[in-house]
Amino acid sequence: RLAEPGWDEARQAAVVRDCTRAIALDPGFAAAYCLRAIQLAFARRGAEALADCDRAIALAPDLTAAYRIRAGVHVQQED
Repeated sequence: RLAEPGWDEARQAAVVRDCTRAIALDPGFAAAYCLRAIQLAFARRGAEALADCDRAIALAPDLTAAYRIRAGVHVQQED
């Protein structure tokens, strides 16, 4: 599961906002896409999370975290 106990919507939104800013400053920052994907998945925004994973993989094909996160989102969507 991707859900993390103790994380509330305001904190998730802050992380998404910060990652979005980081991506705006450096569109090639693959890790920021991964971090944002995790928070989007927590918020049950699976399509957006998958898009971020796909972008991270396109930028950094060796970034295994992006594949792990993407797999977790697919599992979450089966719930």
